[in-house]
Amino acid sequence: MTKRFHSIALTQHLRGIASFLERHKRCFSLPYTVMTVSCALAYLSAPAAASDPFYQNRQLSLIVGNAAGGGYDVYARHVARHIVRYIPGDPTFAVQNMPGAGGFQATNHLYNVSPKDGSVVGLLQRGVPLAPLLETRSVNMKFDARKFNWIGSVNADTGLVIVWHTSQHKTMEDVFNHELVIGSSSPTIELIPLFLNRLMGAKLRIVQGYKSGNEVLHAMERGEVEGRITGGWTGARMIVDRWRAENKVRFLAVLSTKTSPEFPDTPLLSSFAKNETQRQIIDLLLAGQLWGRPFALPPETPPERVRIMREAFDKMSSDAGFLKEAATLGLDIDILPGLEMQSMLEKLYGLPPDLVELARQSITP
Repeated sequence: MTKRFHSIALTQHLRGIASFLERHKRCFSLPYTVMTVSCALAYLSAPAAASDPFYQNRQLSLIVGNAAGGGYDVYARHVARHIVRYIPGDPTFAVQNMPGAGGFQATNHLYNVSPKDGSVVGLLQRGVPLAPLLETRSVNMKFDARKFNWIGSVNADTGLVIVWHTSQHKTMEDVFNHELVIGSSSPTIELIPLFLNRLMGAKLRIVQGYKSGNEVLHAMERGEVEGRITGGWTGARMIVDRWRAENKVRFLAVLSTKTSPEFPDTPLLSSFAKNETQRQIIDLLLAGQLWGRPFALPPETPPERVRIMREAFDKMSSDAGFLKEAATLGLDIDILPGLEMQSMLEKLYGLPPDLVELARQSITP
């Protein structure tokens, strides 16, 4: 939109120059006048260079690695509605939910199957970018996270240890003394519980098989499990806020590298670390909170289309309509640009091998 207005202004300016030279042509030598007017008219007749014909009226696909109705899905559809206004050619987005294998099904599809022409974007789970570094269950992973073209993330997320009000666990210290039964919908969600059990002596029993985080929350309400460790408060808020107001849930720890303004009295998980090594591993495992909703293009996407999508994402991020609707939907917006995320991943993958290996061992089932 901005480029179009600049183009209109420049066009009007050049027309003014041509008109001025025509009116005062006697003051200039004829060759100079003709040359200047000709150049101006040539510019006016040239097609706009900003538009990429590839995106002209094209339907694009946005793959979401989670079920419909959850936090990721809501963010995906919100972005899909707004980002198209900043992609030249007036394209549209169709959202496709592809849950399964803890987010790896959508990730593998985006990496190996989707067209690499800029027509398919993925919203991946926050644990995916570090999974190849930390996971040992490589059978489900057929991608190199560093080769994705990261467009950016729309929010940083706050994870939480949540327990139902009937649980005997009043504080995080109780988790180290009494068994807590938690539900899981994804292998990536299990990393923190495994670490807590292995290196910090927690007593967490993980019940697998739930299709989404919301299913785990409803399982808490039914009494099937006592709690949930969630990587994203935004997605859980839609259900948990009501329980919070009714004092039906307790929050034992914040899973983030920084204090949450929404939970100022809930301690950070790192405050329970027994030494510096444990704190460093916690920071590594929680790095994904900084890119709570990461969007990516497949590897080998043409650089020009990566640039177009990143610029569209950046412009969308400061759009008043985008921000207003996000507030109405209760969506937190905390932008991490794609290039910055790419740089962060390179640094994390370059951490000392012995520290990474200890972290990897601590989360191995």
